[in-house]
Order: sequence, then C-alpha cells, then structure tokens
Amino acid sequence: MLIDPNLIRKNRQADHSLEVSPLAIVVTDAAGMVQQLNSNASSLFGYSGSDLLAKPLQILFAPSLLSASASQGACCWAPLHDCESGQNFEVIGKRKDDSTFSVRVTLYRIDGGSGDRGWVAIIDAMQDESMQQRWIQAERVAAVLQMVSGLAHESRNAMQRAQSCLELLELDLSDRSDLLHLTNRIRLAIGDLHRSYEHAANYAKPIVLKKSTIHVASVCRDAMESWIRKNDRPAPELVVSRQAEQQFIVADPAYMRAVFHHVLDNAIIASPPDSNILLDCQSLPNADLTTLRDQGTGLTAEASMRMFDPFFTTKHKGPGLGLSACRRIIEAHEGTIEAENHPAGGVEVKIWLPAVPAARSLFQPSECE
Repeated sequence: MLIDPNLIRKNRQADHSLEVSPLAIVVTDAAGMVQQLNSNASSLFGYSGSDLLAKPLQILFAPSLLSASASQGACCWAPLHDCESGQNFEVIGKRKDDSTFSVRVTLYRIDGGSGDRGWVAIIDAMQDESMQQRWIQAERVAAVLQMVSGLAHESRNAMQRAQSCLELLELDLSDRSDLLHLTNRIRLAIGDLHRSYEHAANYAKPIVLKKSTIHVASVCRDAMESWIRKNDRPAPELVVSRQAEQQFIVADPAYMRAVFHHVLDNAIIASPPDSNILLDCQSLPNADLTTLRDQGTGLTAEASMRMFDPFFTTKHKGPGLGLSACRRIIEAHEGTIEAENHPAGGVEVKIWLPAVPAARSLFQPSECE
C-alpha cells in the first residue's frame, strides 16, 4: 500500500499545531467524531484523549444551554462538510464532571488528504484579556502552519532548481568576471529566500523546554560578542547593572539565548555605535524582570502596536518573525515580554519570568553557560 507523502507532511504539521497552540484544540473527522486533542483541551474539560477517542464532538457541550449566537453555529453538531471554515461562536462547555462554563469556539475545516478533518479551537470565554490575545496569536500561528505546509515542498524544489541553473550559468560565464558578480548577487538572494523559509518553518515548530539555571548577564555578553564577530563593526557598549550581575533565572538556555540575541540585535542596530545598551534586572515577589534599553530613536506608533505580530518588520531583510518568536518562547516559559519607548529616549524591552527561589540563591553562573 502506497502512502501519500503529502498527507504525512500535513499530518505532521497538524501535530505541531496541537503542541504549539496555547489554546484547547480538538481534531475531529468529517462526521464530527473526536480523533485527537491536546493537553490544554484535556485540562479544560477534564478528559483524557482515550476518554474522547471516536466520541461525538458534542459530548463537550451542553446543547440545551446554547447561547443565542450558537444557534447560528449549529454546524458544530453537524457533519463538517456543511460548515464554514473559520466560523466562530459562543456555546456552553460541559466538563467530565458535568460542570458547565462559557466557551468561545472557532471551527476550521482542513483537508487531511483522505477526507476533511475539522479543528475546533476552544477558549474559556471567562478568561481575562491576556487570554484573548493568546487566542489571536494562536490563530496567527495556525495560519503560518498552513502556509508552511502548503509551500514547503514546492519552495524547496524551486530553490534547488534555481541553484542548479545558476551553477550551470556560472560555468558558461567563467571567463566573464564582469558578469559573475551578478550571479553572486543571485546566489545571495536565493540564500535569503531559503533563510526566510527556514525562519517560518522553525517558527512553526513546537517549543519543548529543557530548563536549567542561566546567568542573565553572561548570556547577554555572549550575544553582544557574537554580534560583533558576525558583523565585524563597532557596537554600543553593554552596561550591566549590579543587580543584573547577580541575576539568575531558570529557563531553557538555548531558547533564552535566542531571545536575548534577537532583542540585542534590534537594540544594537537602533543605537549609535558610541552609545550604551543598559541591562537591568529586578527580583519581584512572583517574577524576575529583565530589562534591556537601547539609545535609538524609539518606536513609531505602528511599530508599538505591531512589533510582536508575525511578519511585521521595519528591516530591509528578514520575514519579520523574530520578535513574534521571542514572544512565543517567553509565553512557553509562562512569562511575558513587552516593549515601549522610554521617557529618557530609546526603547525598553521588559521580560517577566516566573520567580524560582532556588535560582536567587546562586552567585556563580551555571556550567551550562
């Protein structure tokens, strides 16, 4: 029996979506029978995956208590081919213990290769505004995943064909040095396209944390030195406060290095070479706060609103996923990241992570650094 590789690839993307999403996700077949759910759905409704496997989706809701808006979304109980993908509405959720609560639902229909599979993204409607923002972010992540799934194979093939043709062209132009600089520019452009695709693919991967103790100042110094080696030009000086010198956090070293590298990259580009970038830390009752402030011109109104949105960028190169990826990483650590113009000038990025008392008792960087 032959297996369609496109179907395998799409199913893998679906599995990634389940892990990436901060929301409760339930996957059904075309008839509305549950095939899979993520840990957030299990926690929200009190069921395990085996409890719901091959059970009708409506077991999670109380049909007699549907809100008025749900009557327009009654396709939640119907075969999915009758539904409009992207439709959202409010219903009354029902947990395993029969308790009920309001939920907001968005229903997606995705071609699984052998038939439609419906995704139901569920959020507790009683949650605060931050959860609503996570809902919006999850929908953006889902859009990225669909894009990556559809373009992956063809994009790689197209870039490989372009690279092969370029190599043949360079052989024909081996005695034309006046033209070879153009082929080199084409090669660089292909490389930029490849990196943009890889950024999108990496953005869509699930975040699996392996936490250990990190010395914040050491990570930031490493990021500054790495930038200087890579760009071979002067950079602002990193000024570390006394508190930051003693600050340790418990997080995934690789992911946090990526966050600090990207934040510092933005700060360096924004600041004059003879200025300072200020690193400070505070130990709050329930959180550890790290702040990085540059000496640039600050954020525009549009950048202030959209800088953490996927694909938004003010740079000439790059797909605009850096800060959005940073936010995903910090939220995976159950923290938050914000950026705003500082009253004295420049941009200040603030990163809050849950406090771990054991880390605060350390005064030497861990071996992982």
